[in-house]
Amino acid sequence: MHATDSEEHDMSETTEYVRLFDDTIKALFSDAVRIMLQDPSVAAFFVRMRRAQRMAKHRRALLAARRGFIHISPSGRVEPCPFAPYSDANVRDVPLRDALASPLLATIRTNHDRLTETSGGCALWSQREWVQSLLPRAEEKDATDREANT
Repeated sequence: MHATDSEEHDMSETTEYVRLFDDTIKALFSDAVRIMLQDPSVAAFFVRMRRAQRMAKHRRALLAARRGFIHISPSGRVEPCPFAPYSDANVRDVPLRDALASPLLATIRTNHDRLTETSGGCALWSQREWVQSLLPRAEEKDATDREANT
């Protein structure tokens, strides 16, 4: 069954599919991440840019973690949001597939009721005590140190 033009248009308004080709991967990622991205099971990234832009325009919270976004820091930390410095997995230590299944991200995904809309602030930040309680002690200290430096 084919989608009508209006259905296709509606899909393009919420999700932009971005395929990372070899030259892009080489330019953007370290050797370790490059090797991992060449795995056929990690063929494409789905970036919901238009929706994020609309959310920002209306000054509503993005709720990135609740919507399935992740952030990979320059050091390889897999974080639920670029604005919340919490991580229990690093792509330099484990494959991306394993990092996406980390206890922290799994708990956030299954506890949507904990992440509510705010007036433009970060939902994870407003629940930082809960999020920190999900982290191993060493990671919790690292996140606290990063918070102090922001």
